[in-house]
Amino acid sequence: MDDGWKVLETRTILQDRWLNLRADDCLTPDGVTISPYYVMSYPDWVNIVAITPDDRLLLVRQYRHAAGRFFLEIPGGGLDERDV
Repeated sequence: MDDGWKVLETRTILQDRWLNLRADDCLTPDGVTISPYYVMSYPDWVNIVAITPDDRLLLVRQYRHAAGRFFLEIPGGGLDERDV
């Protein structure tokens, strides 16, 4: 038995090379309609855990615009089709 939500309708709100945002109208198994239910999807990416010979973790300082500040993170980036 499938207990998942049934998608009644889906609309693309925004689609570009960095993300896809869509709005789904859904029906739960209990008969409740949830509209809209927003879904974001992104291209594939990779993160790297790099450890130096002296057992230190490599981090990069990355600006995150939504937070308006810099963070220390593990290195990562988007995959191109030729990378897969």
